[in-house]
Amino acid sequence: MSARTYLVLGLALFCAAAPPSSAQQIAAIGAVTAVEPDAFGTPPGVSRRTLASEMSVHASERVETAGKAWVQFRFLDETDFRVGANSVVSLDKFVFDPERKTGELTINATRGIFRFITGTMNKEGYRIVTPNAVISVRGTELLLEVSSSGTRVMVVSGLALLSGRAALQPLTIPPNNHGSTDPAGNNGPVQLVPEDARDSVVKAVAWFDGSGALGMASGGPPGGGSGFGNMTPRPTVTPPIMPPVPPPLVPKPPPRPKY
Repeated sequence: MSARTYLVLGLALFCAAAPPSSAQQIAAIGAVTAVEPDAFGTPPGVSRRTLASEMSVHASERVETAGKAWVQFRFLDETDFRVGANSVVSLDKFVFDPERKTGELTINATRGIFRFITGTMNKEGYRIVTPNAVISVRGTELLLEVSSSGTRVMVVSGLALLSGRAALQPLTIPPNNHGSTDPAGNNGPVQLVPEDARDSVVKAVAWFDGSGALGMASGGPPGGGSGFGNMTPRPTVTPPIMPPVPPPLVPKPPPRPKY
């Protein structure tokens, strides 16, 4: 066997025995369902990459968007999370037991605007952390903005608890209401949103996201449309119509013998 043959064989054996890359070793927690460039993700131990549709995302991945970019994820528990333009967020923790529907999802939002819709996980498992507040999500669809002015939350459906880091009690925010914390972590009042922003996701986003950073307002995404078609629809399950159950047949007692 020639020296060249030994060299090629050795390289082949080395490649076969080499461990998988860091990206392959990290378990996926969900995937990109829609994106408007440029959006980037940096999983732990992996170089920064450009996010594309159907690409996997991982726990502790840092997500950044620029310009008019936005990106939307669906996690393994069917939570939908949309990151608007000029945003920075870290997908800090995701643990989920699909059999028991239990787990924990923690998102650290540093800057930007977001839309969050809970999935099938137990509602106590959801938490969003910002520089000045912690948001506990209770079966909720909410809009969130993190800026130099503090944290602002609007609840479209469900319930959210907004706890400013300097506040003694959390704010309970019901549907069609919004609340905020200032940069120091002090809670502001819970307020009803204007009437033209109630009872509709379209109205809520139009009022909350005046700049169109989520790419969901009219004229948002290129090519026209409202942008709501980019939210992957949740399947509607219609229970089957069962036929009426007849009453159980009760056997007649045998006739008494005649003496």
